[in-house]
Amino acid sequence: MEVFSEETCELGEGPVWHAKRQSLFWVDILNKCLYEKNFFSCNKYYDSKWDLPFLVSTFAISKSNDGFLWVVTENSFGEFCLATGEYTPVITLPIFEGYRPNDGGAAPDGSFWFGTMEKNPTGRKGKVFSISPKGKLTKQLDNIGIPNTFCWSADASTFYLSDSLRQQTFSYSVIKGELIESSEKIHIDLIGGAATPDGGAIDAVGNMWNVQWGGARVSYYDSTGQFLKKIEVPVPQPTSCCMGGPQNLHLFVTSARAGLSEKTIEYYPSSGGVFFEELTMPGLAVKPFCIER
Repeated sequence: MEVFSEETCELGEGPVWHAKRQSLFWVDILNKCLYEKNFFSCNKYYDSKWDLPFLVSTFAISKSNDGFLWVVTENSFGEFCLATGEYTPVITLPIFEGYRPNDGGAAPDGSFWFGTMEKNPTGRKGKVFSISPKGKLTKQLDNIGIPNTFCWSADASTFYLSDSLRQQTFSYSVIKGELIESSEKIHIDLIGGAATPDGGAIDAVGNMWNVQWGGARVSYYDSTGQFLKKIEVPVPQPTSCCMGGPQNLHLFVTSARAGLSEKTIEYYPSSGGVFFEELTMPGLAVKPFCIER
């Protein structure tokens, strides 16, 4: 993989491609920073950086205004203005002391889903929520340790969710925007290995790219969960991925250096950077989000 950004995040996460701006956005969760870099930029690090007054781990492009993002903070969901850095909370979230948001994503049906977790996980105490275009907050799932991946089939009938604590990715049926918990099936199983499934992205034929923390790789699976191939990442802790670029053919991967020893960072100096690889199959375009008012 090639280096897209040399900015080294403690916990780089949440990459989202903004097609109209031809830019990649991502966050450093622990340092409370948001970054943007245009695909054609000559900057080594980023084009814009926002120091945030709150923790953000996941967000969506705004459907109504290219200059705004919809972001999940530690206690609310709202609009962030890129021009002014001002945040307007819209929905109060049930995220309590000792917990934080983690991964999330915009679903093909126009809703936005996100997960919560303990800041220091002790078990399966996190949850998964969705927010409809009308602003309705719905709890979709309990008993999740570290929620990640948040991918859907093109018709939104299948939802893919990883529990990085359990080292597994699951698939669920979704009917009229409701997750059917009894439909749970194991999609990826890495139990017992050094790696755990983390962020993911779906391509145009319904296959999944899954970033695997601790495995220095992005693995590719078909819609049944069959492993097809992998791409090595030059860091041990890749965190998440998305598809983007001018033709939606580029796979972008964020990474982290949090928890790595000085010796490991010396061996993997790019830890915390953002990487990309040009593919032959385009990604499934991720829809922007908006609450109707």
